[in-house]
Amino acid sequence: DPNISKNRRNTKLSFVTDPFEPGSVFKTLTVASALENNLITADTNYYCEKGKYRVGNHYIKESDSKHAYEWLSVAEILKYSSNIGTTKIAFDLTYPVLKETLKKFRIGVKTAIEIPGESRGILEKKENIKPLRLSNISFGQGVATTGIQMLSAYAAFANGGYYVKPTILKVKDPSKIKKERIISEKTAKSITEMLVQVVEDGTGGKAKINHFTIAGKTSTAQRVDPKGGYKGYVPGFVGYPVNIDKRFIVFAYVDNPTKNGYYGNLVAAPIFQNITKNILYKNRKFNQLSHIKEDNHKTLDNIHIKYAAKRKIVKGIAPNLIGLDKGSAFKILDSIG
Repeated sequence: DPNISKNRRNTKLSFVTDPFEPGSVFKTLTVASALENNLITADTNYYCEKGKYRVGNHYIKESDSKHAYEWLSVAEILKYSSNIGTTKIAFDLTYPVLKETLKKFRIGVKTAIEIPGESRGILEKKENIKPLRLSNISFGQGVATTGIQMLSAYAAFANGGYYVKPTILKVKDPSKIKKERIISEKTAKSITEMLVQVVEDGTGGKAKINHFTIAGKTSTAQRVDPKGGYKGYVPGFVGYPVNIDKRFIVFAYVDNPTKNGYYGNLVAAPIFQNITKNILYKNRKFNQLSHIKEDNHKTLDNIHIKYAAKRKIVKGIAPNLIGLDKGSAFKILDSIG
């Protein structure tokens, strides 16, 4: 049935099949390239032209017209998501150097995940390009990626600099996972530290989770209209908890939202927060924290209330155990025999 196939493609596989302009989540790759090529450090400063920077016959502006930045460090360029700052970093890089880094992150290349219909996305193949084009690509316009490409790219920041081919198959022996170093551990650590500041003090505040340190990046990308030009937005947030043993990545993005505005921090960050919080709590990751604030018991009590106390538990009726950890489920089962 073609209608079933179409629906399944749209709702289940779009993170593999449908490329889109990633927007500001792409800025992290530009910064990583400059770090890796020893052109900058987190403390390198760029003058951000008070919010308006002429490139050729066009002006590059910040996403919010109220932002009229002057001097920003590289860390602040990511924290405040400056288009102009990212552009200037890219101009120092040049496109041939940036493109080599993007190739390592598999931008413009299929990940070979075990799902049919994967798109390779779009990356400019020319050896060099005009400054305006380079500027746009540096902050995620004029380049198209899939959700799985960006998820895999950010995994390299979380795992210390390795590209790992994504898979939907369960891996029984972690030692057999193939990984390729694409950036140094130093670069990955520096990026993670900057992404933590994005959440703590920058554009990603709504992704915070009590007692966990979150690294992440917002985006508010213009949505490409199939008829040409732009129409609507694709807000996104990609990130990972830092202070746990096994890090995991979550990328939330919404195609043309109709509620709660269209900024990544307003629309996508709360989705990221909800998904990540549930994974952390379900896996009892809070037990791994080196030190827990005094109010943590209150937080955990609220979680138990949400997932357990409101359920009907009656002898003779199979209880609803969905969402509970194994220990809580067994306690409920034992209590009703």
